[in-house]
Amino acid sequence: MMTPPLILLDHVPGPGLPARALSERADGGVVAAALHAFVQAWMTVPLPIRRLRSGPGPGPGGCQHVPITGERLMDALWLWPERLAGLTAHPALDIGDPDTIPVGPAVVFQPTGPIPPDLRSRLAARWNGPAIHVRVVVHEDHLDAVRLDPARVPAALPPKGAPRLGTWRRDGFGRFHRIEADTDAAIGDLGPLGRPEVPARPPAPASPPPRVLVVGEAPHLTTVYPAVTASLGDAGDRLGLALEPWIASPRGLTVPDAEALARTADAIVLPGGCDNSQVDGQIALAGAALATGTPILGCCFGMQTMVTAFVRARLGYPGAHLEEVAPDADPRTFVTLRNAQKHPWHRLGRRTFRVQPGGLTERVYQDAQGAERMHHRYHLAPALWDPLRAAGLALSALGEDSTVVDVVDRPGHPFFLGIQGHPELTGSPHRPHPAFTTLLQAARVRAQRRADLAAASPSPSRKD
Repeated sequence: MMTPPLILLDHVPGPGLPARALSERADGGVVAAALHAFVQAWMTVPLPIRRLRSGPGPGPGGCQHVPITGERLMDALWLWPERLAGLTAHPALDIGDPDTIPVGPAVVFQPTGPIPPDLRSRLAARWNGPAIHVRVVVHEDHLDAVRLDPARVPAALPPKGAPRLGTWRRDGFGRFHRIEADTDAAIGDLGPLGRPEVPARPPAPASPPPRVLVVGEAPHLTTVYPAVTASLGDAGDRLGLALEPWIASPRGLTVPDAEALARTADAIVLPGGCDNSQVDGQIALAGAALATGTPILGCCFGMQTMVTAFVRARLGYPGAHLEEVAPDADPRTFVTLRNAQKHPWHRLGRRTFRVQPGGLTERVYQDAQGAERMHHRYHLAPALWDPLRAAGLALSALGEDSTVVDVVDRPGHPFFLGIQGHPELTGSPHRPHPAFTTLLQAARVRAQRRADLAAASPSPSRKD
C-alpha cells in the first residue's frame, strides 16, 4: 500500500504559446484528473482534488461547467476531473485562499501558471507525508508533465532530464490520450504503481462510419468546452465506429446551405452555449433535419432551436423566435422561466423529470424518470404545448411538477430528440450518455442506407 501523497501541480505555456492561452482553455484539469485516478487506485481512502484560484474572476473556459449541486457555475476545466477521475465538481473545491486548504493528501492544481515557491513550501510543510511537484507544459495540441525537484524548481519550463509522467495528446474530439507514459519512474518512491487499464476499442465494422456534424466553432468545441465533442467520441468508441470529427459554423448559414449539409450528414448535434449569432443557423439546420429525416440531437439551447424550427415548419409561424434573441417575436417559442413567486428563475444543477411511456425518449432513458444537469433561464412557452402536440411533437419529459418541458421528440422521424439539459456532462469514456449512442445508432443506419444506394446505382458509362 502506498503512502498517501500531496501532489502540487501547476501549468506553464510551451514555446510559442502565449501565457494568456492558459486562461482561455479547459486543459488545466486533464493531468490533475489523470494523476488523481492513477494514485487513487492504490489508496483505500478518497483522495480529494482541489483547484487554486488565481483571482476572483472566471478561470479557463469561463464559467461553463454545470455542477450537480446547482449552487453556481464553475470553470470548464472541471469537466476532466468528473470524466477521468469520477469526481463530483463542487464550488467548495475552488480555493481562493491556499491557507484554507485542509491538511492532508490531495491533488492541488493551479491551471493558469506556476505555483509560487513560498506557497508551494507552505502547502508541503503542512503535510508530513510525501509531497510531489508536477509541472505541466501546455502546447497547442498536447500536454507534457514532469516531476520537479523541490529543491530547484525553475520559474518556467522544467529542466531537461526531469522525470517524465507522460504526454497527453488531444484528438479531434477534444479528448486527451496519454502517450509516452513513464509514471512508474516519475512517482516510483511512493510504492508499486501500475498503469491504469485503458478499455480496448472494439474493432470498427466493415460498413462506412457515419458522418456526424457538430454545429459550432471548432476552437470553442475542442479546447474551451469539449464536453459535447468528447461525448460524441466516447459514444463512437463504444459502438466501434471510426468517427471523424466534423464541425461546421452556423454563422451566416442560409436555408439552402443548411439543407445541403443535412442531406450530406448522417446525424447532426446542436450544442448549447452558443451565442446569438449562431441561433438562426441552428434553426435552419434543425428545420432541414426535420424535412430530410436526418437524425438530430439538440442539447439545451439546441433543443430550443429545434422546437423553434418545428413551430415555423409545422405550425406555420415563420416569424417564431426565442424571446432571448427576439423579444418582440410572434410567437415567442421560449419565454422567461419564473419560479412560484413569478420571479425570473435560473434553473441550475441536476434536475429530475418524468418520462412519458413509449417513444424515443423512453428508449434513451430506459426509465420512467430521467435526470440531467440544467442551466437555462427560458422554457418552452406553455401556450404552445397543445398546438405542438397536435402537430406531432411529443413533449416527452416534464419537470418541476409538469410545469417545464425537459425533453421533446418527434414520432415517425428517424431520430429527433431535444434535451433541455446537458447530457454531455453526465457521460464518461466508460459510460457514454445513451442520447449520444442512440443518435449514432440511427446515424449508422442512415450511413448504411446511403452506402447501399450508392452500390446499387449503376456507374455512369464511360464515353471515349
